[in-house]
Amino acid sequence: MQQETYETPHRSPLIAGIIAIAILVVLIGGVIALQKKDSKASAAGSASTKESAVSDQANTEDDTESGQPSNNTAVQGTSSGTFKNGTFSANSSYNTPGGTEGIAVTITLNGGTISDVSISLHANNRESVEYQDRFASHYKSFVVGKNIGDVQLSGVSGSSLTSRGFNDALAQIEQQAAQV
Repeated sequence: MQQETYETPHRSPLIAGIIAIAILVVLIGGVIALQKKDSKASAAGSASTKESAVSDQANTEDDTESGQPSNNTAVQGTSSGTFKNGTFSANSSYNTPGGTEGIAVTITLNGGTISDVSISLHANNRESVEYQDRFASHYKSFVVGKNIGDVQLSGVSGSSLTSRGFNDALAQIEQQAAQV
């Protein structure tokens, strides 16, 4: 009786190398994805103690007014100075993809604290009007009752560009009201 022998097929070293490289690529991709996730969570967790609030607005504005989401926040500064009591006004403009838009801000100060604020909005296109209107509906809660030197808005109701225009006008008012 003749005994049969079986030979174990040998994998080509080339195929083994390709498989090893594929496994490494998958592992490295997973590590990179975890690092990105961890760094985002760390950045969110290590945010400073600045005031922030999120409105229930679904539509948002980013720096290009493309509709990409951004949080509604009011950032508290650390300015400490003395300010004159009274009502002060300033105008500001800011650039959008649709052109230059404007905002006028009037603030009443009492002991450096903002007791009243009003804005006049000047938008030239429909999209900017929408962002400005959303900003106007929510900004006061971040401003009234705060020290003028502590107010710095960012993305109120998703309107980051209108917030920038407001901040610029606010800085002008802070200079007007500063006691020398």
